[in-house]
Amino acid sequence: MGAAYSQSITAPRAWTTTVGKSWYVHDPKKDMHIAYHDVHCTPMELQTFAQITGILVLLIGLPLLVKSDATAAFVQALMRSETSLRVMGALIVVLSALTLRQGYAIGTDPAGLLRIVAWIGLVKGVTAAWYPATLARLTHRVFDDTGTRPVLAVVAIAVGALLLYGSVLV
Repeated sequence: MGAAYSQSITAPRAWTTTVGKSWYVHDPKKDMHIAYHDVHCTPMELQTFAQITGILVLLIGLPLLVKSDATAAFVQALMRSETSLRVMGALIVVLSALTLRQGYAIGTDPAGLLRIVAWIGLVKGVTAAWYPATLARLTHRVFDDTGTRPVLAVVAIAVGALLLYGSVLV
């Protein structure tokens, strides 16, 4: 695109220079510089994905264990907002998709197990972004039962800790 634009400048003193993956074009008729940057999407490292996901899971698991009612009320209020669910789903899809760009093969090694989490995140993110009512209904069903909250909290803390530990292994 940058090269095509530089060829369309007909002024005799127009110049184009390339620096790395950027093109800088000077148009003397308009006395302006135009920059075009070649933007590409880089994959997210598994370590970064595991740290972000582990911290987010712990941010729900620890309060759920300490203040179960308040945390459940917060999560249920968050799930009532369709916009919030769609935005969170889109962010989860971005995190998961960038992670899976690096490699999508699952396995029993730490990297393969983290990719399983990325695949689960991708499915959950698409569900939240496209079908927020379904995810909200499931969440309300789980959080309405006060007996399962401590179990969910312990599972969330264990998963969060394992994700942070897994980030050290990859």
